[in-house]
Amino acid sequence: KWLEKNNELKQDKNTLKKILLDLEKLVLRDAEVKVFDEIFKLIYAKLYDEWNGINNPEYQLEFFAGDRSPEQVKSAITILLEGAKRSWAGVFDSTDKIELIDTHLKVCVSFLEKIKLLNSNLRVIDEAFKYLIPEEYKKKEGQFFTPRPIQDMVVKMLNPKAREFVIDPDCGSAGFLLHSVKWVAGGVITGKGLPIAAKNFTQNNIYGIDFTKEAVKIAKAVNIIVGDGKSRIFGGGAHGDSLNPLLWNDEIKAALRPRLLRFPKSPEKDR
Repeated sequence: KWLEKNNELKQDKNTLKKILLDLEKLVLRDAEVKVFDEIFKLIYAKLYDEWNGINNPEYQLEFFAGDRSPEQVKSAITILLEGAKRSWAGVFDSTDKIELIDTHLKVCVSFLEKIKLLNSNLRVIDEAFKYLIPEEYKKKEGQFFTPRPIQDMVVKMLNPKAREFVIDPDCGSAGFLLHSVKWVAGGVITGKGLPIAAKNFTQNNIYGIDFTKEAVKIAKAVNIIVGDGKSRIFGGGAHGDSLNPLLWNDEIKAALRPRLLRFPKSPEKDR
């Protein structure tokens, strides 16, 4: 309730993109860390904190700086990150940890503590997360983001229904998947949560695959934000070709096999 009441995104006092830009300018640029990696550790720690708050009425939020010492903040955020790693496997390596020094971390947490991510306005989240993809990686991988009007047009042509499945084997930051959710939700996604049909569609019927670790982190985070903690976004196969199902890893094959059967009542015909 406290976070809902003080949410700066909902009150239009701030935007996530501006907060991240300020963090990079004031703290992260000179912190000798990879900006993308450290911000997403904090994003996932915060998502885990909010998710616990929603699912456990007795839970007290831990993602805040307040009058705690930098060491106390570091301890709390580390615990949250470890919980996020367990809950949403495949986003981080088991050895990943907060690399920021304690004083820098406390400043970062103070910037993020009064924003609510779960069920936030997706346009705001989408714009902020796209900004985070490192420019050098975009150039190296030849990445680009499909313009929003084109995503809207393609989804409108496909006209996905709540009972249908949408699979994007090269999902990037999950733009097409989220526009599919938006379509099923009636054309808009606000911070008030999804209609039941659209929520079920988000949690159970959309799948995304990508070989870029940064894109997967973004896509999974956005999917978690929309789906109240659930995500069906997967990292690409061992050979880095998410478009080729023959190269998908076992996790992807197991998750998508029921969705890709041409003869669901006679699966032996698909072998």
